[in-house]
Amino acid sequence: EINRRLGLTIVLITHEMHVVRRICDHVAVMAAGRVVEEGPVAEVFARPREKITQRFIRQSFAEGGGFDPELAPPRGVILRLTYAGEGAPTQESVLSEAILSLSVKLSVLQARLSQTPEGVSGDLYAHLADPGQLARLTAFLMARGVGVEILRGT
Repeated sequence: EINRRLGLTIVLITHEMHVVRRICDHVAVMAAGRVVEEGPVAEVFARPREKITQRFIRQSFAEGGGFDPELAPPRGVILRLTYAGEGAPTQESVLSEAILSLSVKLSVLQARLSQTPEGVSGDLYAHLADPGQLARLTAFLMARGVGVEILRGT
């Protein structure tokens, strides 16, 4: 509130990434006394590049447990859908729209989504029953700002 009302920059130093996720709009991750990764919170949380950042973020999501694609249905395609920040499509029912308009069988397996000051960020794991629909689904989702990564199957 002070930041918004007075326009002041506030520097917070913490290892508690859940705190960063909730109240910050920009994050810098340090290792051995130097900045190794920085950017908008939603972007860094959705697509961490550095191992240390990935570890911090995994810890912040620890309450939800990790996702193991090997435990998912044996047939079909396992996808990781990534949402990042302002205008994130989670609020636009993009999955419902994809299922209805493309007639795809898409099941949510696990979601780790968080509200940040910039919007929703995180990832969602899904199972696509028919690999033949992958190209159309991927194009549809990416056109709406959802990152798509194939974890297993094609």
